[in-house]
Amino acid sequence: MMLSLTACSVSSSKNENTAVTASKVTDEKENETVEEKKVLFDGNNIFVEYRGIEEYSSDSWIINLYVENNTDSDFYLSTRNVLINNCTVGLSNSVVEIKKGTKYLAEPNFNFVLNLENLEPYNIKSVDSINFELYMSHEILGEAFSSSEVNLSPKKAFESSSRVLGSSEDKTIILNDNDILIEYRGLEKYSSDSWIVNLYIENETDSDFYVSANDVQINGFALELSNSQSLIQSGSKYMSFPNFDFIIDSNKLKSYGIESIDELSFNISLSHEILGESFIEKSVNLNPGISVVVED
Repeated sequence: MMLSLTACSVSSSKNENTAVTASKVTDEKENETVEEKKVLFDGNNIFVEYRGIEEYSSDSWIINLYVENNTDSDFYLSTRNVLINNCTVGLSNSVVEIKKGTKYLAEPNFNFVLNLENLEPYNIKSVDSINFELYMSHEILGEAFSSSEVNLSPKKAFESSSRVLGSSEDKTIILNDNDILIEYRGLEKYSSDSWIVNLYIENETDSDFYVSANDVQINGFALELSNSQSLIQSGSKYMSFPNFDFIIDSNKLKSYGIESIDELSFNISLSHEILGESFIEKSVNLNPGISVVVED
């Protein structure tokens, strides 16, 4: 299997599950002129349309969705399993409540936000394709009454610093077999009190699978990671840093008196169901040698 350091070419934010209530948009869809439009759903008195990518700020874009809810019930609209150029990238504010009898537009509500800095670790310089599951349900975490796959081709370029995380010394191949590559790409500081075990994964199989990190030990102390399981879609690439997965809480390290991560060990398991039996398990032992002092 070839390892690529360039933008993803092989065919989860992890989405934030924070719901917001849609405000009413008064423009009629028939009278509004929009450069890019694509109908994503039109049935059962619900209309969903893609209206292009809008630049919200210098470092964030909005996938601008227009929705009409002409039913007698509120519902939640979300984007799941988002791929940008076949790379897993979570959107911010990706669950929205659509009130009955209202119209909604993502841009003025700052929903479905693509943070450009999350593309840089993949060395993406142009958003050529966007794929996601359009999910509608009556409860925020409820069963879908409608779910469909969306494929878009924006062909929208942006200036990138082309940040590639980790030096060559940081990289360790954990698994490279049966069309699956898993590589450790170092510890990356995400915030003042959190670090991410940066895993890079290529899934060239015909099936999705879940990857999880269990039985984690740091310098011999047992410690659970936050967001320690992620879906890896068939034909996609994934990196834990831009998806905020496999997080080490520095405050937990401080409680153990750990000021440097010298030894890091965990078990990687792959399964086809979220709590299913593993079809691959690997023990991982690393020596990062990273200072993680948390200031008072």
